[in-house]
Formats: sequence, structure tokens, C-alpha cells
Amino acid sequence: MASMFRAWVALVIAVCLQGCATTVLTASCDNPKVSNRSIPFIYLVMLPYVYRGDSAPSEMHRSAVAALNDVARLQVVRMGAEASDMHVTLLQDGGKGCEIEMVHKAFTQKRLLKAQLLSTVVFYWGEVFEAEDRMIVQSHVRVLWKNPNDDVVSFETLLPRSDTRLRFNGMVPYSTVSFPPRDLPIGDEVGGGRLRMLLEARSGTMRGAEAVPLPKSFLINQRVGNWVELRDRETQTSSWVAVTDPGSNAKSLLPELSFAQALAAYASYSTAPNDSVAANSIRWLDEFRAAYPSTGGEAQRQSMAVADLIEAVLRLARNAGEADQLRAAELMDKAVAALPANSAALNLAGISRIERCCSTRQDAAEVQRRLDLARQLDVGNEVIAKNLLNWYRLLERKDVAVQPYDREEMRRRAEELAGALR
Repeated sequence: MASMFRAWVALVIAVCLQGCATTVLTASCDNPKVSNRSIPFIYLVMLPYVYRGDSAPSEMHRSAVAALNDVARLQVVRMGAEASDMHVTLLQDGGKGCEIEMVHKAFTQKRLLKAQLLSTVVFYWGEVFEAEDRMIVQSHVRVLWKNPNDDVVSFETLLPRSDTRLRFNGMVPYSTVSFPPRDLPIGDEVGGGRLRMLLEARSGTMRGAEAVPLPKSFLINQRVGNWVELRDRETQTSSWVAVTDPGSNAKSLLPELSFAQALAAYASYSTAPNDSVAANSIRWLDEFRAAYPSTGGEAQRQSMAVADLIEAVLRLARNAGEADQLRAAELMDKAVAALPANSAALNLAGISRIERCCSTRQDAAEVQRRLDLARQLDVGNEVIAKNLLNWYRLLERKDVAVQPYDREEMRRRAEELAGALR
């Protein structure tokens, strides 16, 4: 059975003892913060969308960007209501700009968290551009792993006629994913109110309830129907935010938020495997895919392939049955077709087939092709080289009828690899 990720039991117990309520914090981009009163599995840090026009934006354009940020922030709060292991930081431009590299650097410096990164961070940000009479929005997501080993996907198989277990390692490619540019509605469609819904808290669960300031730091306490209760961390007072129509429209306007939520769930699963987390991640990936046409450019192919690889890994990890195995194989094949020259994708797709391989020479040849090509594309990668060496060790014990090379050729290749790894 495939063995996925390294589950840190001690950390999981510590987190659960501290409680798993989702915290939402607002902070300035030039002084980014996270809530460290408890240790979540994931921090989701959202930067505001920024305008990247050649000249100063018009009032209509400023209104459209502001509305986009309002809708996105509300959607992130809605996302937090569906998660129990994620803390959210909503960053705001404090007047000095808000650039991802500046924020990312702050999270890699020891002074931010006083010692080390306590949890994996998923960053989400975007830009708005002018294109003739249209406005274009492009979003991005990046993962900063608490421990690089958390990104490792491992498969194990027993060496035939032996008690030795062979381990094969890989990872999902791209720490940063840029999504395809999308048209952004302007004018009445966004700025005039159809999509705009200020992230404004209310005293009760009614549209007409008194508006109250959004707490700077709060817990998402519960969801009641179409409302989410926010509990102020300092005063313990409650306020409420509606998550109905604006939330739905945000998923349509910015399906990349569903990808970010799925990616956060995937990263959470790497720390503490849980079937419901895997199912939620797959559901959010489906939301993301549903918003795109069947054909698209390079950015779409890349992001869709990463989505496919994430779902495949989750399906193999939970190993619910034959249907999951078949679906995972289909998704791996799609990802390799979309990223034919990506060594990480080829390696991952190759090792994912090893446990069930090989009933035919064709099966073995496909594993061989993927690992060979991954090695050619990234000659210095020791992980891929070790996978290929273990593959040759496994093949030596397989029936000669399925072996892609004769034994002498396999031994020659294995000796060459072993020499390169010394």
C-alpha cells in the first residue's frame, strides 16, 4: 500500500489540544503577521489585488479593484468557515505597496515568528491590468513549506522474495502557480453593487442589522445558515458576516480561490492525513476546474496539471478502493500529457505506478519511460536517480516477460547509476 507523507503525531496532538478554530487576522503588508496563539496546520495569507496599469487608474477602475478585493476577502472568510485547521491573514496596503516578495521574505526571517516557521504558509495574491477597453485579473498562489520534507510524496513496495521495502519519493511540481488571466467585469457589474459586498460585520444575522467594525483579529466561531459568527479575540464580542450571494459570485469571479483552498487542504493533509480533508480538497479542485473551458493556454495547462496531480496524490493516499486507483492513474496521465518536459511531474507519475506494476511489458515500459525522461531532464536530481536505481532493483526480481531490457542491460544501467550516486 502506498505510504503518503510523514504524519507528525506529536504535532497533531499538540494542535488538537490547543483547539482547531480558524483565526482571521488583518494586518499591514509592510508588517505582515500571523496568529500564533495556537499552532494551525496551515496559514493562508491573502495579499490585496493591486492595479498594474500604465497610468493612474480612473475612478471606475479603482472602484472595480476595490470591489474585487472586497469580494475576495469575503470569500476567504467563507473559506475559513469551512476549515478547522487553517488560520487566515488578510493583508492590507499600509501605504508602502504590497509585493509578494516583500511579504514572502518577512515570513522567512526568524524575527517574524521569533524562532522558526510554525506551520506551512499558502500565499495568495493578484494583479489587475488594463487591456484596451477591458480589465484583466491574474491570480497567483505560492506554498512556503514549514519543512521541505512535508512536500515529499512517498510510495513503498515490497521487493519480491524479500522482506526489504523499497521507497520511491517525489513531489508535486511548482511552489508557485500563476493562473490564466481572466476578464474582470467593470462598471455596474462590479462597482455598482451586483458583486460588491463590503466585508462588513453586523450585530446580528439580518441584512438590516446594525453594521459594526470588522474585528482586527477574530475567530470564526460557527456558521449558522448563511451567516458566520466572528468572535473578537480581545473583547470576546460576536459579530456576523453574510456569506451567501457574494461568496457564490466570488467563486465564479475568482475560481482560483477554490484552488488556494484545495492547496491549503492538501498541505494540511500532509501533516495529518484525514479522509474528510482529502474529500474537501478534491471538491474544491472540482470547483476550480468547472470555471475553465476545456482548452486553454500554457498558464491554464500548468495550473490544471497541478490540480490533477494533487487530486491523484490524495486519492492514492486515502486508497479508498479501485475507483480511486483508476481515477488517480487517469489524472497522472493527464498531467504528464500537459507537462511533458517537467521532471517532477514525470517522476511522480512514474513512481505512482510502481506499486501495482507490472502485469505486462507495456506497463513496465511506461514507468521506465517516465523515469528515464525525468532523469534526462534533471540529471543532477538525486531523488530521481535513487528512484530509478530502486526501480532496477525491483525489475531484477520481476518475470523476464515484463522487463523492458534484458538483465545485462539493467545491471549495466544500475551500476552506472550507483556510481553516479557515490
